[in-house]
Amino acid sequence: MLGKFFRIGNLVFSAMCLMALLNCGGSGGGDLNIEGGVFGPNVSGTPDSFRGAGIVNDGKFLFGGSLAQGQQGDILLQNDKIRIILQKPTRNTGVGLFGGNILDADVFRPSSEPGQDQFGTIFPLVNLSWTVNYRRLEIINADFANGPIVVRRTSSFPSRRSSSAPNFSSRRVSTIFSIPSRTSPSCAA
Repeated sequence: MLGKFFRIGNLVFSAMCLMALLNCGGSGGGDLNIEGGVFGPNVSGTPDSFRGAGIVNDGKFLFGGSLAQGQQGDILLQNDKIRIILQKPTRNTGVGLFGGNILDADVFRPSSEPGQDQFGTIFPLVNLSWTVNYRRLEIINADFANGPIVVRRTSSFPSRRSSSAPNFSSRRVSTIFSIPSRTSPSCAA
């Protein structure tokens, strides 16, 4: 049983490393006019049969646990081994000020079993004063039939015009978040 949790932890850690490696910035200068929101297909079918990525439009797709915080409008990523909730763009209180980050994570369980999310939240942080404000979440590939599921998160990131005044709309940051299908060797039991 403990080995199963270590494998899930390794999957989440691998996904976070992939996010960091695929982070790419755009050029500076000017207002970026990023259209905010969550874009892509909704989840469909039943929680037990759904595989892929989709916008949660029904509470039955959310999973419980002592730290579960997912809500309708968030994005669910799910394969046969793991399920993850990415929080929709929003403003939060506390250190993780903005949405777009991993909010919930759990091993895949049948809907008849209660969820056991104990993940908390993970978010990028640059100096304690700058957190990435993801304004747009876009599901690029929602179906494992077309390869790994992919979600792109887009935001503006502060860069400095001078040494004293940050420009909070001058740099576009896009991060790709992906999980493999159940047939991937990295998800083999």
